[in-house]
Formats: sequence, structure tokens, C-alpha cells
Amino acid sequence: MKKLYILVIIISNLFLATIVNAQWDVAGTGLPYGTIREIAVNGNNIYAGTYQGIYLSTNNGSKWTKKNYGITNDTISTFLFVDNKVFTGTRAGVFISTNNGTTWTPKNTGLNGLILSMTCIGTNIFSVLWCDGVYLSTDYGDTWTKKSQGITSDYPGTISAKGSNLFLCTGDGIFMSTDLGESWVEKNNGLTIKDVRSITINEDKIFIGLQAGGVCLSTNDGEMWIKKSNGLVDGANWGYSLASYQNTIFLGTLQRGFFISSDIGENWVLSNYGLGGNAIGTIATDDIYVYAGTDMGAFRARLEDMITDVDEIQTESELFVLPNPASDYITISGISGNIKIFDIMGREVWGGFITEGERISVKDLNAGIYYIKAEGEMLTKKFVIMK
Repeated sequence: MKKLYILVIIISNLFLATIVNAQWDVAGTGLPYGTIREIAVNGNNIYAGTYQGIYLSTNNGSKWTKKNYGITNDTISTFLFVDNKVFTGTRAGVFISTNNGTTWTPKNTGLNGLILSMTCIGTNIFSVLWCDGVYLSTDYGDTWTKKSQGITSDYPGTISAKGSNLFLCTGDGIFMSTDLGESWVEKNNGLTIKDVRSITINEDKIFIGLQAGGVCLSTNDGEMWIKKSNGLVDGANWGYSLASYQNTIFLGTLQRGFFISSDIGENWVLSNYGLGGNAIGTIATDDIYVYAGTDMGAFRARLEDMITDVDEIQTESELFVLPNPASDYITISGISGNIKIFDIMGREVWGGFITEGERISVKDLNAGIYYIKAEGEMLTKKFVIMK
């Protein structure tokens, strides 16, 4: 006969170790069901890249219209906005639009292959080609020149600019260029895992997401990286996508949901209510919503609700759960009132009113990580069920 054990992980004295209640909703109508590869915001225009082409929303994601005229391959990976021009990277190279996506023109002289990401420093535009390297255009994409000297990885990924410096995520760590891509050097001091999947820059802070290695922060342009993964779930492919809004950092993961930090990555809190999909591959924000592109479409949540929920979380928890380990029940003390139990994806699996010291059966819950949340008290405990 299998036995059920509860391992209670005390998370008191943590600022953000809990679940945020902000509600995610499907981002409007008009988008195809399936993977959203990229979401990018430019003023009132929101662009979504899919396996079925480009879609545009001009009303905060409430309605989407396909904008594919001139695109010769529907696999869209990235967007970049330079002056009044929109660039997109596809499996067939780079395309440009000067009319907000109504028509597109190829810009591929010197390029050949799948574009993974793009960035710019002024009008110097950089594209990353899959299994190839970094290319530079100084004439709005008319011509491209390879700029990969010093990049020793065969797996380049996301590229980002911070001032006059470039940072390239690869399967073998971070590379940096200070001379518009003429030369690159490794910046991996402090990284124990070098498979870097995502990056976001917040003023003088650089956050990177690692494959099964959490989030790391550098405050000195990559000279040293410090792990910042408190509150994230062990075993998750954590760093699938990153974004920032003011002082808040957003993290999208593979199979473990959406996390938020409002204290420079010191602590992370789960925010999954209503969010569909297992893979959160892209995150973007405007002044009203945060948008998440997943393998089940695009979703949005109000920034005000999400950030307010995080800021209201208390710094100390008084919930206690016994016994530890437990076979088929837990006893919760420190609270009388309504509680809910959520799984790691934010789904409610139990809820009800309890009195101080009441015993709750957990024998029907599957193995995994769960959260107990006391309504109205902002108190949370995380526990793991093992069979």
C-alpha cells in the first residue's frame, strides 16, 4: 500500500513567497489557437508573432487582425522598432514595414536562415541567426554583415542592448560586445549553468533566465552573476522568458507558470490564475496590461492588480502545518477562517472554512508541490506531497 507524505517547507520571513491573485484572461479575439512565439509593444500597437504569421492589436489586445501581406514565411520569431519602422524576424529572414504592418518587404542581403532575435543601438540593427551568429545592418536592413568574432557557442539566442553594450544569450553562457559587435567576450563569472534562455535589462540591472538553473542578476555589466531564485520551484525549466516594468520583474517558465518579483529578484511569487499553457515563451507590457504568449495562445492581466497584490503580501507567515511527515492528513494551526489549497499551476484543489487546529485529509491529492493560502490574511505555506 502506498503511503502519502507531506513535507512542509516553511517560508516565513520572505517578502514574496506566496501566490498572487491577479486574474489572467485570454487576450481578446482574432489570434489563432496555439503557440505565440513573440509579443511586442510599440505605443498603441501590439504585435504577436505566431506559426501562422503576424497579428496586430490596437486596443490593448482585445481584438487582433492578421498583418501578413508580403511575408513569405509564417514562422515569426521577433520584432524590433527603429524610428518609424517595424522589423520582424522569420524563418525566411528579416522583413520591414513602414506602415505598421500593413505591408512587409524582405531585407535579407547577406542573411540566410531563421532569425531568432533582434536589437539595436541607435540605427545599428543586430540580428541573430539560428546556429550561425550575429549580423549587423547600418542601413535599415538593406545589407547585413556577420559580426561574431569571439562568440564560441554554436547556439546563439536572444540579444539585447544596454547603452552601447550588447549582450548575447547562448547555450554556453553570456557574451558581451562593447564595439558594435566587432568583438565578443564571455561574461560567465558566477554562472554554474550556462544555458541562458532569456534576458531583461532594468536600468543598471541585467537579469538572465537559465535552463533549469533559475534566474541570475548582474549589476556590473556581466562581470559577476548572482543567483536570484528564491521562491522558484525546483526542477523547473525556469528561465524561458523575462521582462520588466518599472521595478517589477516578470518570469515565464516551462511547466511551472508565471512568476513576479518586486524586490530586484530577491523573492519570486507565482501568478497563474486563469493562465493557460505550459510554456510561457514571451512576455510584454504596456501601461495597462502584462501579456504572456504561451503554447495555448496569448493571455493578459492588469498590471495594477498584479503589482498591488505583490506589494500587499506580508513579510511574515504564522501558519503552521503538522505532522511532518504525514500519511493522509495535515493539521493547520495559526488561523481560523477560509483557506484554499492550490497546486503549482495555480489551480484550486481544496477550499473551505477551518477552525484552529482542524485536521484536513490530503490522501486524494497527487504527488507534487502545493500552496495553502489563508483568505484575507495573505498568509501562505508551501508543501510537497510525495507518494
